[in-house]
Amino acid sequence: MPVQTATLACGCFWSVQRAFQNVKGVHRVVCGYTGGVVPRPNYRMVCRGHTGHVEAVEILFDTRATSYGALLEQFWKFHDPTIDHSAKRPLTRSNLPPMPPGTGAVQQYRQFMERTVSPSPCGTPDIGEQYRSIIFVHDEQQRAVATRSLSDHQRWCRGTILTEIRDAGPFWPAEERHQDHVQKIVDLYDSYLNHG
Repeated sequence: MPVQTATLACGCFWSVQRAFQNVKGVHRVVCGYTGGVVPRPNYRMVCRGHTGHVEAVEILFDTRATSYGALLEQFWKFHDPTIDHSAKRPLTRSNLPPMPPGTGAVQQYRQFMERTVSPSPCGTPDIGEQYRSIIFVHDEQQRAVATRSLSDHQRWCRGTILTEIRDAGPFWPAEERHQDHVQKIVDLYDSYLNHG
């Protein structure tokens, strides 16, 4: 079948969605929640860490233009798979101090990024259970590719890769405000520049 699904969790789904949207052969990327026990979770529930879910992306891709293995190569580039997310207090948007009154959306986003973006070259500033690194496989072929990919990357990685490989289960799309979030910020910023 030329169109397949990949489900990957590697940090905050906003930037992960944007990155995979730029991969040739990817038709659609949806932000959502998976891996937990609570049906129909929402962002606040997942951020509190009591659902077992992670922020993830569901990727619909054309195997004639890209491969599952190629998507996993991107997956490893988007985050640091050696971070132990169970050992640190989550740093999430919900527990940041409030912005001063009258702060515009662009300024809020800039301040948010200044407060949360780490110096890590891997691009995963968020720490917490909901940001665990997990490859959710949809069949045995994906499991074999994922297992081989993890093993290959462990050979050159300085730390122990903590990425899990698990069977894919129900995927709950995130709220609309989280879909294409990075593009919405870019559009807002462009509008601000063009219209003052």
